[in-house]
Amino acid sequence: MFNKKRIVCLAKFSTFSLILTLAACGGSSSSSPPTTIPQNPPAAPLNVQVVSGDGDSSELENTISWTLDPAATGYTVYWDNAPGVTVNSSQLVPAAQGLRYVTHSGVDVIAGNAYYYRVQATSADGASGLSAEVTGTPQMSITNNALNDVAWNGVNTLVAVGDSGVILSSPNGMADAWVDASSANAPQALTGVTWENVNSQFLIVGAGSTVLSGDGTNWNQEDLSNLPGAVNLEDIAWLGDKYI
Repeated sequence: MFNKKRIVCLAKFSTFSLILTLAACGGSSSSSPPTTIPQNPPAAPLNVQVVSGDGDSSELENTISWTLDPAATGYTVYWDNAPGVTVNSSQLVPAAQGLRYVTHSGVDVIAGNAYYYRVQATSADGASGLSAEVTGTPQMSITNNALNDVAWNGVNTLVAVGDSGVILSSPNGMADAWVDASSANAPQALTGVTWENVNSQFLIVGAGSTVLSGDGTNWNQEDLSNLPGAVNLEDIAWLGDKYI
């Protein structure tokens, strides 16, 4: 014999929701779905930069850095040999690292090759999107002297100066190698360099009242005989109408 109450319940089930049917039939209602807690992952890392060169051990390296985000508990750096880095690219295994940087070196890093990087921040709330893509091309240094300053003419020449009169020049500091552009007239430590576009020249200063002006390849030693005694100049700046 059919159960009439059961038949009525089935009819109601076909029309109303499960909760209403059970309640109408005298059953217990189902529990409410669990509340979903909104996730708030950190933002994509900002101010990502690459510094390329060789380290203290003369091993080629790229150092990738970013602005530290207090909401992030960790960072992952993805890299590739071509533009278009994604989360499916290689994950960088750092040779050294800190809170806001990692160093990429080892057998994967070859002089003259371009490397591309994007950084992802992580926290207990999830992972951020990827940062803007940056690139670096490491080159082996051509000097063992400490470098103290660098300037860019805005077009095609970088000049770096350092101890023992070293002057290095490069068209872009990346794909094209640095070359020695030192002046035989200035063997002293060189501490500052700037570019000024009125005379279209670099100006270099250093120990012993050394002042050199030039185009990045050829240098003229400026006469500072009006100054009493040798002065060790530490830095130089162009103010738009004068040097200081």
